[in-house]
Amino acid sequence: MKPALNIEYKRNRQSRSIRISHRGQSNFLVTYPYYVSRKKAEAFVNQKWPWMERIVDTIEPGLTLRSYLHQNPNIYPWHVGQKSLDLFEIEAPGLIDELKGLARESLPFRIKALSKEKEIEITQVQIRDQRTRWGSCSSSGTLSLNWRLILMPFALQNHILLHELAHKVELNHSDAFWGLLSNWDPDCQENRKAIRTIGKTLIHLTLE
Repeated sequence: MKPALNIEYKRNRQSRSIRISHRGQSNFLVTYPYYVSRKKAEAFVNQKWPWMERIVDTIEPGLTLRSYLHQNPNIYPWHVGQKSLDLFEIEAPGLIDELKGLARESLPFRIKALSKEKEIEITQVQIRDQRTRWGSCSSSGTLSLNWRLILMPFALQNHILLHELAHKVELNHSDAFWGLLSNWDPDCQENRKAIRTIGKTLIHLTLE
């Protein structure tokens, strides 16, 4: 018997193919072109069901944001500049807002410092609530960073910040890109593996 998965189907005028996006926990969004039937989209989902099951199986059940912070009290120095706070004293509705605030104060400052060190010019840095990626670099040069980065160990944060800066030089994931990133981060391979592991936990944290 198939496990219960929450699947939302949505036609998209810009889609050129059927795409399944994981939206956290057991939730998936299926987008498909207007010229593709709902029946064909459902058949595609049935083909990908084992892959979807594996994604859900990797989620640590019942792990909340607050319990993660309690388990990892020293994962990040919870102060930026003159601002310091005790996250454990913050009520649930405001916890994510405080963390996002810390991210907005910390991450742009740090990536700008790294860009200066690497002599890479950046114009705009955005902090976003992405569910499928840690960062991105647009063709216009805007860098977008996931606020959850501040929940990672410092070295892994730096790896992702350097990853996005490397895209300012190489927009794809070519050999030249990986060579540049490995030059900037000698522990590149180990950090990539660690991010794949911890990322599955951080992306799926629930508030309470």
